[in-house]
Amino acid sequence: MRREYERLPGRPKKLTPEEISMAVELYYKEGMPVREVAYAMRVSHMTVWRAIAKAGLPEMPGRFPLDQR
Repeated sequence: MRREYERLPGRPKKLTPEEISMAVELYYKEGMPVREVAYAMRVSHMTVWRAIAKAGLPEMPGRFPLDQR
């Protein structure tokens, strides 16, 4: 008997790819602090930090390095 849907293992993602690109844009282009981006998107600041770090973009001058929070 074949299942009609495929299950993905693990915890569901909190942010969609579109939301991740929005968070990255707000952080890099608009210069919003991570906590403000998180508040606007209704997720934790650590979720935003992980999304930005996973995007693999260069760090902004004057901001905390992504690996040293």
